[in-house]
Amino acid sequence: MLNDDDEYDVVCEDVALTRTRIKRRQCRGRFELEGLSAEEQRRLEDGLLPGTNSAEILRKKGIVLDKMESIANENEEFREALFDLTRISRDFEAAKNER
Repeated sequence: MLNDDDEYDVVCEDVALTRTRIKRRQCRGRFELEGLSAEEQRRLEDGLLPGTNSAEILRKKGIVLDKMESIANENEEFREALFDLTRISRDFEAAKNER
């Protein structure tokens, strides 16, 4: 197991965009979702930071990046998966921008 802290588990769900029935797959750290009001969760769904806990969320996102870097340095399979994700994301953005 690469993640030994439940607070940093990734939770994915299909969420309807605000004021629409269009759903998209959304994955967030458990720490981003727990303890937020419904309004703050809607702000997250819209890609905005929640008002009350934004500093704490940003701090914990930094911790996540540090943990990912540490795991990538220790685990070749995880490191390769991150490289693949980076390549796929870059190619997707390039194809999207060509349209």
